[in-house]
Amino acid sequence: MRKVILTMNKEKRFEIIKKLVDTNGNKKNAALKLSCTERHINRMITGYKRDGKSYFIHGNRGPSYLCLVAAIFLFSRWTLSISLTSMTIPLFNIEKAS
Repeated sequence: MRKVILTMNKEKRFEIIKKLVDTNGNKKNAALKLSCTERHINRMITGYKRDGKSYFIHGNRGPSYLCLVAAIFLFSRWTLSISLTSMTIPLFNIEKAS
Protein backbone atom coordinates (compact mmCIF):
# COMPACT_ATOMS: atom_id res chain seq x y z
CA MET A 1 0.00 0.00 0.00
CA ARG A 2 1.32 3.43 -0.90
CA LYS A 3 1.95 6.21 1.58
CA VAL A 4 -0.94 8.67 1.82
CA ILE A 5 -0.08 12.34 2.30
CA LEU A 6 -2.92 14.66 3.28
CA THR A 7 -3.22 18.41 3.56
CA MET A 8 -3.58 19.86 7.06
CA ASN A 9 -7.37 20.20 6.77
CA LYS A 10 -7.80 16.66 5.47
CA GLU A 11 -5.41 15.36 8.13
CA LYS A 12 -7.53 17.05 10.81
CA ARG A 13 -10.66 15.40 9.38
CA PHE A 14 -8.93 12.04 9.27
CA GLU A 15 -7.76 12.27 12.89
CA ILE A 16 -11.21 13.26 14.18
CA ILE A 17 -13.00 10.51 12.23
CA LYS A 18 -10.38 7.93 13.29
CA LYS A 19 -10.80 8.89 16.94
CA LEU A 20 -14.59 8.84 16.54
CA VAL A 21 -14.52 5.31 15.11
CA ASP A 22 -11.97 3.98 17.61
CA THR A 23 -13.68 5.35 20.72
CA ASN A 24 -17.28 5.30 19.47
CA GLY A 25 -17.48 9.02 20.26
CA ASN A 26 -20.16 11.64 19.84
CA LYS A 27 -21.04 12.44 16.22
CA LYS A 28 -22.58 15.80 17.11
CA ASN A 29 -19.34 17.06 18.66
CA ALA A 30 -17.36 15.81 15.67
CA ALA A 31 -19.78 17.59 13.32
CA LEU A 32 -19.33 20.82 15.27
CA LYS A 33 -15.52 20.53 15.19
CA LEU A 34 -15.49 19.93 11.44
CA SER A 35 -18.38 22.36 10.77
CA CYS A 36 -20.39 19.83 8.78
CA THR A 37 -23.55 17.80 9.31
CA GLU A 38 -23.96 14.49 11.12
CA ARG A 39 -24.97 12.95 7.81
CA HIS A 40 -21.61 13.91 6.33
CA ILE A 41 -19.90 12.50 9.41
CA ASN A 42 -21.68 9.19 8.73
CA ARG A 43 -20.46 9.29 5.11
CA MET A 44 -16.89 9.95 6.25
CA ILE A 45 -17.09 7.08 8.75
CA THR A 46 -18.24 4.61 6.09
CA GLY A 47 -15.58 5.88 3.69
CA TYR A 48 -12.91 5.56 6.38
CA LYS A 49 -13.98 2.01 7.17
CA ARG A 50 -14.01 1.12 3.46
CA ASP A 51 -10.87 2.89 2.15
CA GLY A 52 -8.95 4.00 5.23
CA LYS A 53 -6.86 7.14 5.05
CA SER A 54 -7.00 7.26 1.24
CA TYR A 55 -10.73 8.10 1.47
CA PHE A 56 -9.82 11.66 2.43
CA ILE A 57 -7.85 12.31 -0.78
CA HIS A 58 -9.80 14.22 -3.41
CA GLY A 59 -10.43 12.37 -6.65
CA ASN A 60 -8.95 15.06 -8.90
CA ARG A 61 -5.59 14.97 -7.14
CA GLY A 62 -2.60 13.55 -9.02
CA PRO A 63 -1.70 13.19 -12.69
CA SER A 64 -4.49 13.48 -15.19
CA TYR A 65 -4.26 10.78 -17.81
CA LEU A 66 -7.48 12.00 -19.37
CA CYS A 67 -5.74 15.21 -20.49
CA LEU A 68 -3.07 13.14 -22.20
CA VAL A 69 -5.65 11.02 -23.99
CA ALA A 70 -7.57 14.13 -25.05
CA ALA A 71 -4.38 15.74 -26.40
CA ILE A 72 -3.54 12.64 -28.44
CA PHE A 73 -7.10 12.53 -29.79
CA LEU A 74 -7.07 16.22 -30.76
CA PHE A 75 -3.66 15.90 -32.40
CA SER A 76 -4.80 12.89 -34.44
CA ARG A 77 -7.93 14.76 -35.57
CA TRP A 78 -5.79 17.77 -36.50
CA THR A 79 -3.42 15.67 -38.65
CA LEU A 80 -6.41 13.91 -40.23
CA SER A 81 -8.01 17.24 -41.14
CA ILE A 82 -4.70 18.46 -42.63
CA SER A 83 -4.45 15.35 -44.78
CA LEU A 84 -8.09 15.66 -45.89
CA THR A 85 -7.72 19.32 -46.89
CA SER A 86 -4.61 18.58 -48.94
CA MET A 87 -6.49 15.99 -51.02
CA THR A 88 -7.54 17.04 -54.52
CA ILE A 89 -10.46 14.62 -54.73
CA PRO A 90 -13.75 16.24 -53.67
CA LEU A 91 -15.41 14.38 -50.83
CA PHE A 92 -18.95 15.56 -51.59
CA ASN A 93 -20.55 16.52 -54.88
CA ILE A 94 -23.54 18.67 -53.99
CA GLU A 95 -25.57 20.21 -56.80
CA LYS A 96 -28.09 22.95 -56.19
CA ALA A 97 -31.64 21.87 -57.00
CA SER A 98 -33.48 24.13 -59.43
